Amino acid sequence: MIWKIVKFIHRIIKPVENLPSNMAGYYIADQIMRTSTSVGADFRAACRSVSEQ
Repeated sequence: MIWKIVKFIHRIIKPVENLPSNMAGYYIADQIMRTSTSVGADFRAACRSVSEQ
């Protein structure tokens, strides 16, 4: 599963690099990168969580 997340992040990076180099492009690139990489952090947190049943 972790490799799917890594592949997803790498697939996102390529198009983000091609966004225009202006204020809107930087803002959109920042948002896309933060949201796409948070998928990995959320997955890690879910794997490390402990169920208290």
